[in-house]
This record gives sequence, structure tokens and C-alpha cells, in this order.
Amino acid sequence: MCSMVLGGMGSFMAGGHRVRISGEPCEDISFSAGFSDYRYDPNGEYWIEQSYVQYFIPHQQRLALPVVLVHGGGLTGSCWETHPDCRMGWQESLIRRGVSTYVADSVERGRAGFAALPGTWSGRPLQRSAEESWSLFRIGKRADFAARRPFDGSQFPLEAFDDLVRQTVPRWLTNTEAQIAALVAVVRIVGPCYLVGHSQGGGHAMAVAEREPELVRATVALEPHGGPSRFERAAGRPMLHVQGDFIDRDDTWTRLARSAKESVKAWRDGGGVADTLDLPREGLMGNSHMLMMDRNSETVLDLVMQWLTRIDASHSNLEACS
Repeated sequence: MCSMVLGGMGSFMAGGHRVRISGEPCEDISFSAGFSDYRYDPNGEYWIEQSYVQYFIPHQQRLALPVVLVHGGGLTGSCWETHPDCRMGWQESLIRRGVSTYVADSVERGRAGFAALPGTWSGRPLQRSAEESWSLFRIGKRADFAARRPFDGSQFPLEAFDDLVRQTVPRWLTNTEAQIAALVAVVRIVGPCYLVGHSQGGGHAMAVAEREPELVRATVALEPHGGPSRFERAAGRPMLHVQGDFIDRDDTWTRLARSAKESVKAWRDGGGVADTLDLPREGLMGNSHMLMMDRNSETVLDLVMQWLTRIDASHSNLEACS
């Protein structure tokens, strides 16, 4: 593993829009013992539906283009940072491999913030329970949660499961379009890049690749859901679909995997070039839905990097010949 010498680092906000609140009553509030009797007026102008992005640029770069990491539903960009069991996460590993890395917090998540404004978002926020995390992330069957009995051969670090649950945050079900729009704003700032999206973020990455084919030069979808059913601008664009283990152990995942395959087929039907990395077929057994956190996550990243390196080399050769 290479040492991590940075040529630059920073953060920025992307996308969002202004809203104005009016007609709401004022109230007297107390921020603290030393800051009391304050007249709070909620009326005025606000920014909402922006994305937060943190980036690290290695001094020596292995890939010609940066990677943008997009988290899944009910999570934040922290899922790419240090693993729940304190191992190095994909963010640091990519930087050490010489890859410029951008990590996004999507609309309503993490440092992007959410809109606590009356009447701004429809619906209500939901939060994932530990039991749902256990089954939906394919650690084990829901009925086996109380006993903390995982699937045989599971690669997820079971001792760190509670720390994974601590990473979950509230989410709204009505902000899909706002999240995709903010991610479009991110890639317009970053420029030509490779999108790597997990779960809901995998579907978002595919949608953004359709909207910005000149900027999204390749897409890696880690167990995506919610992807477009039709692609009209994917011609010649590469995409890698990555799938873990235990899919057939859960009816929900049987449906989600089928939906992901339909999106991959739609990509191909739209002229895109789609590869599938089925980890069990590659001899990597036991991967949960959180395959970027599993004990063999570095091996999974090795395979993703092999694919990205081939794509990067082909782009570099084309640009050199143009």
C-alpha cells in the first residue's frame, strides 16, 4: 500500500436552491443558559437540497480521472471512511492507491443537512432499526437478530455491527429527484470522473450517468436499486455492476437483484457496455450488502480498481490519439 502524500484537500457544497418562508409565528427561545430570551423568527430565506462533498487529491495520481463515492439510503459519506471495526475504509485506500477521491453527503444526509422547515418536504423521515439493518444489509435473517447469528461464512465484522447501526440517519422517501439533481451539480463541479455508488447511491449514479454522459466516464454500481428503466445516452459508456453473496436467502434481495439486472439490461439496450462482477462466482464468498465494509473489502476494491484501471487506460489512449 502506497503512503498517502496529498497534493490537496478540501470540501464544497453543490446544488440546492433558495426557498422563502413567510407567515410563520415568532417564538421566544433559549439557546443556552447564557443565551436566553431570544426572539426566533423562522420567516426568511433559506438554502436547501444541497450536497456536501469532501475531497482528497494525492500528490501522485494513478488514475487520470477522480472517483466520486456515493453512499446508499439512510447512510452518509461516512460509510466510505474508517470501517466500523476500525480498519481502513475505501476512501483512505483509494487515496493511498493514488486516486483522487470525492465523497458526497447527499441531500438530507450528514453534513449536507436537512430542511427543518414547515411544508418544505412531503412525507416524514424514516430511520432504520438495528433489526432492519441486520436483514436488509444481509448480515443474517431477521429472525436470527436477537441471537446475533449471521449467515454462515459472513464476511461482515459481527463485533462491529452496533457501530454500523450508529451510522444510520433519518431519510425521506420523497427526495429522490433532489438527490439526483444535487449529484449532477457535484459532477459538474468535479468535471470528468468515475462514479461509484452503493445501493440507492448506485441507482443515483446510473441516473446521473444518463444525464451527464460527457462527465461520467464510467459507473460502478454496488448492489444498486432504483436505477432508471431506460437509457438513451449510455452509448459506449462502461458500467460495472457488483453483487455480493446470500442474495437468495432473502425475498427482498431476490427482487432487488432482479431489478438491478433489469437496469443493467436497460443500460446495454441503450448502447452502454455493462459488466457484472458477481463476487461468489469470482470465488469471493460471504459478502453482505455492506461489501465496502466486509472483512474482504480490500479484495473487492482490488477487483473494482482493476476494472477502473482498464477503463482509465482506454480513455487515456483515446484522448492521446484524438
